Amino acid sequence: MSWLKRYYAILTGVSFVIVWMLIFILVSIFWTWGDAYNCATEHQQCFCEHVDISRLVAEPINAWSNFFYVGAGLLILLYYDLKRNKTEQKREDYISQRENFHYVFTYGLLIIWIGIASFLMHATWRGITGYLDVLSMNMYISGVFFISLSVLFDLKIKYFYPLLIINFIINAVLMRVIPSQRLFEIWVIIAFLNELSIGSGLYSKIFKKRARPIKRNLFVLIVGMGIFILAFYFWHFGHRTHPLCDPHSLWQWHSLWHFMTALSTIILAIYLTTERETR
Repeated sequence: MSWLKRYYAILTGVSFVIVWMLIFILVSIFWTWGDAYNCATEHQQCFCEHVDISRLVAEPINAWSNFFYVGAGLLILLYYDLKRNKTEQKREDYISQRENFHYVFTYGLLIIWIGIASFLMHATWRGITGYLDVLSMNMYISGVFFISLSVLFDLKIKYFYPLLIINFIINAVLMRVIPSQRLFEIWVIIAFLNELSIGSGLYSKIFKKRARPIKRNLFVLIVGMGIFILAFYFWHFGHRTHPLCDPHSLWQWHSLWHFMTALSTIILAIYLTTERETR
């Protein structure tokens, strides 16, 4: 097996990042991402760090800290590449089996997309990138919801990706009728309750003949959720109007949000692999 086949997941992830960074550079030099935000009048959209849209990267610390997401996504893709390439094939957990790798592949790319989209927003502070940023967050957390249900009901790849396309359309529509932060919070609650139901084996009891009889380690889920909640608390510190705001400091609270939520995505990936059969 050639190294291209052995490591196609991590190579796909790296290529995805390179292509989007090239797009960022080219658009920033030769075109525009849209009208710039006005931080003097739109405090609810402005983070603490000083913004200078004349620079290639308008908000450097908050922008580059998004590569915590990129690193988390690439780490997940590399991990599963290595698991697929084991010379001694033992019985793997469901989500790591070759025929089910599309779940993990998609999960890793969704995390990378968060990093790229959020980088574009903080780097440019222009209209369309804000939309991409919010869309990536909603696609990730709703993607977790659909990935987990697909694993529970053993959804094959020919149905899985059309489901993700439907999910994309759902989010695009909902973002036009529900405030962006509110929609994200709704998805977080739905996804968390869904994971509690799956992890505790509740769905397996309700859908005995259709669902796989599984449970997951809820302690890992609680740890991941706890980190996310703490990160959300720190997120409020990173706004322009917060008393702790120092626009020219190398320490930016919003970059801590990026690190902690990226960490929570890795913990959630670990949680998904704690699955065990209940019969």
